[in-house]
Amino acid sequence: FLCFVSIASFYFTCLNRYKLKMSDAKRSSQARNGEEHAMDRFSSSSSLSSVPSLIARTRTRKKKKTNRSTLTDERQRLLEDIGFCWDSHKAGWEDRYQQLLAFKQKKGHTNVPSRFKENPTLAVWVKCQRRQYRLLRSDGQKSNMTKYRVDRLNAINFVWNP
Repeated sequence: FLCFVSIASFYFTCLNRYKLKMSDAKRSSQARNGEEHAMDRFSSSSSLSSVPSLIARTRTRKKKKTNRSTLTDERQRLLEDIGFCWDSHKAGWEDRYQQLLAFKQKKGHTNVPSRFKENPTLAVWVKCQRRQYRLLRSDGQKSNMTKYRVDRLNAINFVWNP
């Protein structure tokens, strides 16, 4: 329990620092007439980009079950105000989908090569989408693929069987 309290304390200390940096970034962004989104400045370069979001999601689940948590409504609102992602899997999927759209716009198709040197992560993601789709279609297999995702991929003429 003591370890968790220390981690939670660290998390909210980081959150407060992040909040201060974000308000500074927002002011400077507004001064530049919105040329750059404030979140972009801290997305990958900031040490605060690795704030342990798992703790917040765990606290949220506990709050839903027991209505007791160190994650107060105010803290939850603060996290949401700075763009906290409660579903990192969904956000990751959307990021890769946007990369696939950019690939399609550049190349004219969605058949990403399995050894795509420009973006190997996208190549792996495409391979995983195909595998998850096959699992979805087979009986009794667990799959992360949803109808929503299939529809989105079909809408851009995704190549399921290259």
